[in-house]
Amino acid sequence: MGVLNRMTNGNYVNEDAVKNVIRYITRTRKNENRKNELLMYGGKGVAIYEPVDYMIAQLIYVQCVFGIEQRKGRRMYHEVFSLDPHEFIRMGRNVNTLWKFADQCAQCYFDAGYQVVYAIHGTNESDLHIHFAVSTINFRSGLKWHDSKTDLDLREALFNKILGKYQYMFIVNK
Repeated sequence: MGVLNRMTNGNYVNEDAVKNVIRYITRTRKNENRKNELLMYGGKGVAIYEPVDYMIAQLIYVQCVFGIEQRKGRRMYHEVFSLDPHEFIRMGRNVNTLWKFADQCAQCYFDAGYQVVYAIHGTNESDLHIHFAVSTINFRSGLKWHDSKTDLDLREALFNKILGKYQYMFIVNK
């Protein structure tokens, strides 16, 4: 089973929060020295076939339309879903299957009304994880996302349920 954690090493209230988190997870920071960890990235509610700057601008635009400057507070949530090494093996070690899984998890945030950029990182099967950079402003209602530990636990359970759909059963002949 995978584990979903919220990154709390920053409160993500500064003006650069959107840019900083997305550049971090997509490994597109200036002088980036960890590009080899990035397997792929995508998003929901953003133009994924455009440069990363477009994704950043699109999230900031929606936040500005709904008055993030006047409201202040958190601009992003940064969550990481870490996979058990055996999960990737049960996916047939298929990176495309892993991408489909990550994309379906991102769809959960989008269906709730939040733009999300995600990135799959890992240098080997034992450290695969998916970052989700999620806007705190609902693009439909303009309401701010308020979340609890219970909500995070429910999302983790949902992601693990989705994960089960992407795993193959291997039969070993003896």
